[in-house]
Amino acid sequence: MAAPRESPNGSVRELTPEEGRRFFDRRARALLGISGAEFLRRWDAGEYRSLADDRDHPEITTLAMLSDFGR
Repeated sequence: MAAPRESPNGSVRELTPEEGRRFFDRRARALLGISGAEFLRRWDAGEYRSLADDRDHPEITTLAMLSDFGR
């Protein structure tokens, strides 16, 4: 999983908006096999409403929590 990494001095490097969108897109593709934009479209349309808190679908919760990176 490509995530924000700590720099050598232990501080956290902030992602640019474009880096954040790429990060979110990679996670969506890895977890669901769809683009980040497609996940957001489906999320906003309510298609994942019944799965958002479902223990059998933690990937939906993960992407929902990361969605600000994709916007």
